[in-house]
Amino acid sequence: EVYMPVAEKYNCSWESVERSMRSLRDMIWKNHLEQLCAMTGFELKEPPQESYLLEIFATYIKHGNLDQALQELEEENE
Repeated sequence: EVYMPVAEKYNCSWESVERSMRSLRDMIWKNHLEQLCAMTGFELKEPPQESYLLEIFATYIKHGNLDQALQELEEENE
């Protein structure tokens, strides 16, 4: 479980952390679906669960693609 350590670190409830993860997921699904699918390497049919979203991010970062992802995001927002 990730929510409790994050909640403790930021002095909030685990429910707040979970809600923030859902909000993040929904925002990514609505505004950055193409990039999310590129990170997974396949088309997603529905928004991923929060735990799977974290797994996607962790795997992407672990394999050294973070700089590329941040650059693409910056270019998109220009």
